[in-house]
Amino acid sequence: MEPQSAPLTSRPSPELDAALAGEAILSLGRGKRFLLTPAALRVEAQSGGEWRVARSVAYPEIAAVYRYEVRDWGYLGLGLMYGLVLLAAVLVCAVALGMDGVVSGAMSAVVVVGVLGLICYRVGTVPRRWLRIETHAGPLLAPNRDDSFYHRLAAHLTPPPPETPSPVAPANIPPPPSGAPFQ
Repeated sequence: MEPQSAPLTSRPSPELDAALAGEAILSLGRGKRFLLTPAALRVEAQSGGEWRVARSVAYPEIAAVYRYEVRDWGYLGLGLMYGLVLLAAVLVCAVALGMDGVVSGAMSAVVVVGVLGLICYRVGTVPRRWLRIETHAGPLLAPNRDDSFYHRLAAHLTPPPPETPSPVAPANIPPPPSGAPFQ
């Protein structure tokens, strides 16, 4: 049996707008977002300025939700690019001011070591947080910038606590005869 998806809509109904008041939205960037509705987790994509449902996952279809952290190696490329620009600026200034090769080489070495140190510090100390939602139709991955979305999703997945029945004495049940065996 294939999972059924919600029909694509460009504008939510007024009932859905009222139900979504106070619900969580996790922006994924690049025109995508997760939206918690009363009945399902929706993945929406922006098309022509409007949000359209790309995938809808009912809460019972969600098997597990994980939060984890990984090293963010994306800063490596960005840091190296900034380092090259800074190194070029130092060399242009050294040539324009007529500095000799030893001074400009020392300045370049300081820039390279400084930029590499900042890159290593950033990659080592600032992890990238991820959210993985396991569903029967496959996982959904998203950068987790906001922990409140995870907690709201967990609240939708957690069943309500069972009602504890109050102890009530049996009414009008005669006691067993004194010689009768227990059944």
